[in-house]
Amino acid sequence: MTRASPVFTPRATSRLLLRPIVLEDWPQIYAYMSDPEVTAWLPEGVMTEAASRAFAARQAGDAPQALALTSKDGAEFLGHMVF
Repeated sequence: MTRASPVFTPRATSRLLLRPIVLEDWPQIYAYMSDPEVTAWLPEGVMTEAASRAFAARQAGDAPQALALTSKDGAEFLGHMVF
């Protein structure tokens, strides 16, 4: 797995985990960001596979602007949160 940004320390609740996005998250990002119903009201709009890869790469870089939201065990990628 790609090294996460040192800027954010993961935070967990009883059910959820908020953590840095890593490059390997792009397929999960693409899964929901390529759905027009999911992205209808999001400023990014529908993302292609290439755009999802690029988004994950930017967020895994030195100046992330979004975090991953997963199930606490990390098994289910639920979405991302822009900050």
